[in-house]
Amino acid sequence: MGDEIFGEFENLQRLFLDHNKLNTVQLTKGLEKLTTLDFSYNRIKVLHSWNIPKIQTLKVLKLIHNDLISLETSLCNFFNLEELDVGYNRLKHVEYYFQCNKNLKILNLAYNEIEELKLEAFINLSHLEDLILKNNQIYKIQGSVFNDLHNLSELDLENNNLQNINLTTFVGLSNLHTLYLRGNNISCIEPDSFIDLKTLNFIDLHGNKLHTLESHTFRGLSNIRILDLGDQFMRTIKNKAFNGMHALEVLNINNNNIWKIHKGAFEGLSNLNWLSLNNNSLYYRPYIFSELKGLKALTITENNCYELQLDVFAGLENLLYLNITNSSIVVISPGAFNGLDNLQHLELKNNKIEVLEEDAFIGMPNLKTLSLENNKIKEIKKNAFYELNNVDDLFLKNNAIVKLNKHSFMGLKSISRLNLTGLGINSIDSGAFEGLDNVTELDLDYNTIKVIEENAFHGLPKLKYLTVEGNDIFILKSNAFQGLSQLTSLNVLNNSVDSLLLNNFNGLRSLNSLNLTNLNIRKIESGAFHGLESVITLQMSNNQIATLESRTFEGLESLKNLILTNNGISEIEEFAFGGMQNVQNFDIRGNSIATLNNNTFYGLSSVGELNLTNLNIENIESGAFRGLHICRVIILTGNKIKILPSYAFVGTSMLQSLSLNYDLVEIQAHAFAYSKIKTIRILNSDHLKIASNAFSESDVRYIRFDNSSISLIASNAFEGTFRYGAIVFENCTIDTIQTKGFADLKGVSINGATYNLSGLSIKKLHPGAFISSKPEFTSILYSSIQSLDLSFNNLSTLYENSFEGLTRLRNLFINNNNLQTIEKFAFYDLTKLENLILSHNYLESLSTDDLKDLTKLTLLDVSYNKIIKLEPFISLNNLKYLNVSNNKISKLSVDVFEGSENLVNLNLCNNELISLSKNTFSKLNRLEFLDISKNKLTNFNPDIFTSQNALKYLYIDYNRISKLDASLLINTVPNLSSINVNNNKFICSELKNILQIFDSNNIAYRRDSGGYAVSHIHGVTCEEKPSDGTALESNLSKLEESMANTSKQISLLIQQRKASVLPFLSMYHIRNVSELMKRFNSKIDIHANQINNEFEDQLQMTDENNSVMNVFEILLVIICVIICVGQLISLYKYVCRQYSIRRMANRRQSNVALTN
Repeated sequence: MGDEIFGEFENLQRLFLDHNKLNTVQLTKGLEKLTTLDFSYNRIKVLHSWNIPKIQTLKVLKLIHNDLISLETSLCNFFNLEELDVGYNRLKHVEYYFQCNKNLKILNLAYNEIEELKLEAFINLSHLEDLILKNNQIYKIQGSVFNDLHNLSELDLENNNLQNINLTTFVGLSNLHTLYLRGNNISCIEPDSFIDLKTLNFIDLHGNKLHTLESHTFRGLSNIRILDLGDQFMRTIKNKAFNGMHALEVLNINNNNIWKIHKGAFEGLSNLNWLSLNNNSLYYRPYIFSELKGLKALTITENNCYELQLDVFAGLENLLYLNITNSSIVVISPGAFNGLDNLQHLELKNNKIEVLEEDAFIGMPNLKTLSLENNKIKEIKKNAFYELNNVDDLFLKNNAIVKLNKHSFMGLKSISRLNLTGLGINSIDSGAFEGLDNVTELDLDYNTIKVIEENAFHGLPKLKYLTVEGNDIFILKSNAFQGLSQLTSLNVLNNSVDSLLLNNFNGLRSLNSLNLTNLNIRKIESGAFHGLESVITLQMSNNQIATLESRTFEGLESLKNLILTNNGISEIEEFAFGGMQNVQNFDIRGNSIATLNNNTFYGLSSVGELNLTNLNIENIESGAFRGLHICRVIILTGNKIKILPSYAFVGTSMLQSLSLNYDLVEIQAHAFAYSKIKTIRILNSDHLKIASNAFSESDVRYIRFDNSSISLIASNAFEGTFRYGAIVFENCTIDTIQTKGFADLKGVSINGATYNLSGLSIKKLHPGAFISSKPEFTSILYSSIQSLDLSFNNLSTLYENSFEGLTRLRNLFINNNNLQTIEKFAFYDLTKLENLILSHNYLESLSTDDLKDLTKLTLLDVSYNKIIKLEPFISLNNLKYLNVSNNKISKLSVDVFEGSENLVNLNLCNNELISLSKNTFSKLNRLEFLDISKNKLTNFNPDIFTSQNALKYLYIDYNRISKLDASLLINTVPNLSSINVNNNKFICSELKNILQIFDSNNIAYRRDSGGYAVSHIHGVTCEEKPSDGTALESNLSKLEESMANTSKQISLLIQQRKASVLPFLSMYHIRNVSELMKRFNSKIDIHANQINNEFEDQLQMTDENNSVMNVFEILLVIICVIICVGQLISLYKYVCRQYSIRRMANRRQSNVALTN
């Protein structure tokens, strides 16, 4: 970087050159007004004064993250510098670098390699406020090195190698507020070392190596409020060690080896609130903390102390919180807590206490929380908790108390929660809980109690929550809970009670919640729940109740939630739930109930949803759901119901949604009668039969069949059911729809449309499938049905009167089926039908009688069938659009369009038309669109259009037309606007003239958009003069046609053979076939002589063997010969065509530019 690169930047104030790869700096000119200069994150090793201009205005210089080993005198170029950051470099010494920078306020030398601070390091820095020296290697600070730093507020010496602090270390720092000495190796602090730090209010000495705190160690630190001396090696604290620290509030001396604290060690700490001496080796002598009169919290965890002696905490009259956890305490001497008059929280958990002696806790009259968790307490002696009248919470979890003796808890008058979890208790003496007048929660979980005796919980008049989960209880004796009149929740989860007996729960008149889950209950005696008139929730999951007897739950009049999951219930007797009229949430999943008997759920009149998923239900008796008056949802998925019987859901007056299991086989008549079901869902059923009147006398609005195979929709299956609803068949198949199968569906949509039965693989549609069962209402019921979609099914026959009743139908789609036969009057009564789609079927003919009643028909599509002959549509006077494309029509009779005078669009594409008679289209004077493309027309005479003045669009592409009188065409079709003549046999020179005529008359012609492998003119394909090969190909094409006709005749003969007619054929028929073959052979020119000879030889061989072979064998031979000859001809045509293409490719393509 050149030394004059910034020479012209006279007014630049801030320059940032950080994050580059600078090794040296040479800036000798310019930058006179610069205030900030940043060279951070470069590779600068030395900064020479002669390479940097003197900048009087520079305030901030940043050099962090470089490789500086020296600053020399370079900083003298910046007299007014206020902030200097040289952190993260390689400086080893601090010499006279800053002698010219008397205005410096912030100096950062952190993360260097400085080992010693010499006397001259910071001279003249009287305005310095922050000095950061952390993370160096400083082991020595010369005396009075900070003497000139009168304004220094913060000094950071964290993470260095300082070993001691003496009287001269911090001399001169009269305004210091913050001092960081964490993470050094300080092992000794001389008394009065901080005597000059009168203003210091924070000091951090954590993580050093102090061994002893001498007297007056911290004298002078009168403003310090927090002192952290954790993680040292201290063993002794001498008297008056903290003398002078009048403001100290928090003292941390954790993680040391202190075993001795001299008397008077805490003298002078009058404001100390929190003292933490965790993880030491402290010996608790009497009055050890007596000087700390104002102490509020004392934590002395993780010290090893066998015994808490008498008066060990005497003098701490203001202490509120005492934590002595993890201290290996075994014995608590009576009077150990004397003097703790205001203590509220005592933590004694995780010790080794074995016995709670009488009067163990006297001296703490205001204690509120006592934690004795995780000890080894085996016995609680009488009056052990004497004087603890204000304790609210007692925690005894995870001890080893085998037996609760009488008066074990006497004295705990105010306690509200008693946790006795996991204590190993196996018996409870009567009166054990006496004195616990205010206990509201009792936790006896995970003990080894085997029997709950009569009056076991006497003395707990206010108890509200009782849990005995996870014990070994096998007997609940009568009146076991007597006296617990205020109890609202009882949890007996995970025990071994196999029987519920009379009066087991006597006295629990306020109980709201009862949990009897996982008890192995096998028997419930009559009256077992007497006295539980207030219970709202009963949980009885995971038991072994095989049978629910009649009125099992009598006495639970207020019950709202009943959970009976996974009980092994196999039978529910009638009226088992009698009297449970308030139950709203009922769960019986995870059982195995083969039969739902009559009145199974009677009594559950308030249940809104009944989930019977995966219960292995096989049979449903009529009336099984009687009594479910407000039930809106029933879920029966995952069961084994095959037949849905009549009147299965009688009594469900509010039922709206029903989900059934997979593999239903039959829905019987009136299955949903006398119910108010609105929604039914049937899934994954195979060979499902929907019987007559299956949905009658119900209010169903929505039925959904998913992934089902329906074998039969019987007559009147939906009679009397739907009004303005919906039926959905999703991924379903239907084999047969009987007469009146869809009767009485007023305003019902099927698959999202009025009648969409598309894609259901329907095989058979009986006549009158859509006619109403009430003829007088037929016109009303179906007045809105305008479309019927039967496309993409497997219908093979349309029977007479198939669509009777659909008098207002306008659109009928039967495309993509297997239709072969349309019976007479199949479309009877469809007098309003306008659009009929029969495409993609197998129809061979379509007679006038088939369409007789369709007088309003405007569109008829019979494309993609096998129609050979097109008959006149005499009655279709309104037909405008006729599509018979992709059939096998070879000839159009002169009268074929008789009665179709209104035809506007006619599509005859992709048939086998060879020629068109002159008067074929004479009646079609309104025709606008005509497509006769992809046929076999060789000649096209415009005279066929005798009255086509309206014709605008004409498609004759993909034929074999070689001649076209364009002028005559325009005269006969004066309104022609578009024509397609591509892919015919026009000679290029003649095509040019044709296209010129089209252009001159503004007739658009279709251009081929693909690449051109053959000749073309303006995108219209053409041929050069025909070659011998072309002529031969033409002759062979004719031969192919003749052979195709022969194949058809032979196919007819074979069909006759299959019909047992062939044995009666005479040799006359065979000779006719042979003569026909000879006539075709005579048409082959010289290039096919060899093929002809072979063919004649085959015929001769056939004649010679007539006396030997039967007629059927002769025909098989002839068929084989024809196939072989056809293959050879096709191969020869291919060779000729390739030869012609190669010849034309060698010529220059014709690119004739047509002109107007």
